[in-house]
Amino acid sequence: MHQSLPGLDFMLTDVVTYDIMEGQAMLDVVRYETPAATHRLLGLSCTGYGATGRKTWACEPRTLDGYAVVYVSAGSGWIETAATTGRLPIEGHALVWLFPGGMHTYAPDARGWTEQWIMFEGTLPETFARLGFLSPARPVTPIDAVPEIATLFARIRTDFLAGGPLAGLLAATLAQRLIVVAHGGDWEPLSGDTPSSRGVRRALVRLDEQALRPLDFEAIARESGMGYSTLRRRFKEATGYSPKEYVLRIRLSRAKELLTLTSRSVEDIAAAVGFHDPYYFSRLFRHKEGMAPTRFRAQQQAGRGQDTQTGY
Repeated sequence: MHQSLPGLDFMLTDVVTYDIMEGQAMLDVVRYETPAATHRLLGLSCTGYGATGRKTWACEPRTLDGYAVVYVSAGSGWIETAATTGRLPIEGHALVWLFPGGMHTYAPDARGWTEQWIMFEGTLPETFARLGFLSPARPVTPIDAVPEIATLFARIRTDFLAGGPLAGLLAATLAQRLIVVAHGGDWEPLSGDTPSSRGVRRALVRLDEQALRPLDFEAIARESGMGYSTLRRRFKEATGYSPKEYVLRIRLSRAKELLTLTSRSVEDIAAAVGFHDPYYFSRLFRHKEGMAPTRFRAQQQAGRGQDTQTGY
């Protein structure tokens, strides 16, 4: 248990309860942070953390001014929101997303559940929402990557309990990863079992395997069971890249590795990553990376000395 200062007990709430599924002691806790004005400029601030080993009471109807996410690691219950219809079920190992300005209420079933939560705010969550990573229409995310989600919340808990002026910033970096990991596991174009989702996954595998070779994108779309325009739209929804942008990403990543780790000419490297015109490759590299391939090589190899090690 922490040693609290007189008069501050209302800020530091630690109570021992038990994880309802594991039967292990869990320290209930609530911590809050007020971000500095300069920290808010980063676009994501983590403003609170809490944990309850066995929660048996309902969250009454309310509206938040910021974002929050509740990690239910054991037990089950339901949620109702203004953006959805009826009660949505919540099963163990789920994330429950709460949005600013959105009325909601939720509750565990009679046995209760084990939960942790964080509050966060800023322009970055708003950008994630515009990209579809967060949506009031999808407040419940079943979790496949349970160990990673549990680890992220454990680290956020550690940061808040340690305190200090950077606690909220450290937790915010983990909150950003939490959003991305949850999106990757729940996003229907990648995780669903529809023909379209399976087609996107099939195209993704094909592009990963053959990105450095000549590609027929129309043929890949046909193999994926859709026209190219549909594949392009669905693929971009799932990854943030069009198929051609995704291939370019792989080619440039490999080119940068070869520029750093070998003495091969720019012409050879261009051909090795799928570009038959080295001048076009150099122009494209400069456009995407902000510098010529030779400058990139000089900067990276200066940090490696004369050997082929990967030190920086």
